[in-house]
Amino acid sequence: MSFISDPPQGSDQNHAISLAAERAVLEGALTFRVVGHVGGSYSLARVNRALALALANVRPGRVRIAAIPGASWREWWHVAPSERWRLLRLRRLLPPGVEVVISQHYPLHVPARRGAVNFALFFWEESLIPAETIEALNAGFNGVLAPSQFVAEALMRSGLEIPVHCVGLAPDLAPFQRLRRSSSEITRFLHISSGFPRKGVDVLLRAYAEAFRVGDPVELVIKCSPNPHNDVAAQLAACRAAQPNLAPIRLIDADIAEADMLTLYRNADVMVLPSRGEGFNLPAAEAMAAGLALIVSEIGGHTDFCTPATARLVACRMTASRSHLSIPGSQWAEPDAADMVRALREATLGVDPVRLARAAIIVGEMTPARLAERISCAALSHLVQAGARDQLRG
Repeated sequence: MSFISDPPQGSDQNHAISLAAERAVLEGALTFRVVGHVGGSYSLARVNRALALALANVRPGRVRIAAIPGASWREWWHVAPSERWRLLRLRRLLPPGVEVVISQHYPLHVPARRGAVNFALFFWEESLIPAETIEALNAGFNGVLAPSQFVAEALMRSGLEIPVHCVGLAPDLAPFQRLRRSSSEITRFLHISSGFPRKGVDVLLRAYAEAFRVGDPVELVIKCSPNPHNDVAAQLAACRAAQPNLAPIRLIDADIAEADMLTLYRNADVMVLPSRGEGFNLPAAEAMAAGLALIVSEIGGHTDFCTPATARLVACRMTASRSHLSIPGSQWAEPDAADMVRALREATLGVDPVRLARAAIIVGEMTPARLAERISCAALSHLVQAGARDQLRG
């Protein structure tokens, strides 16, 4: 009696061959349309630019980027020249194929012109997502692309019925990886965010005021984006009034050019991000790529790549969210004030070169090829399940 099984025969084998052939044909026919805002230094637009360029790097000539309806064409001119012309080439019409539409915008935008597969690339920062957003996702899309496990779990916890694919991101980290950082006799802390309450600027200011005084060899630079939820200027004024001996703090509350943003990273030593919630945390990845030491909350989307081996994690506890979203039962992560003070003081004692090296390796794995492969696999799973061979006959 033989203990070597024969290869599958008949209908099972033919079906497997047919599915493999179908996937191969569909794979070669995929095109992509990325929909959302494009211009400016805000992370939403930067993610769209990086996503489109990552896909185009792997699938040249088969990717289009489209601004949402109502967006001014002028936003294209708020993109760095080094990136602008590559993006403008992605405005051309796509060749015939099987189109995958990826919409990334807040509030949620459901494109009127549909593709063969329609995805929302979705970011979230709290434990629960509003019911109306979940309903819109379920009704308007075939699936959701999550940038982190944190977001994927929030979607499923909130009642998402369509598939969710955790694909990560491939931000354009090359400009940060090429930086030759300047040396200084002081420890310069950098914080970059929208200034929303969930970004924890209040936690940072209180901890910095407790940790340092005038004359200590430190400086804190805070770069925020103007928006209705950003009251960092008022917070800083109150902090200075309460603490006359406050160590130096410089606030940049404006959109700035890419070159100026890179200068902030070049001149910094430590990125400090005591966030109460993050869907991915782009500044954390950029800091790791630039060779900055990183202090970041122990909970959030960044924990897919921020671990004790790559960053100084600040202890947190889950508490009721106090964001403007007002979702009943939703929680966010409250950083521990005492641990935040310890983390700041530790950073002035010097960096751990092993930790920096590990961080550089981890973010170096966030490649366009890996992201494109994950998104393509997600699209193919939907197309094959739907029996999409007819898509190729149009």
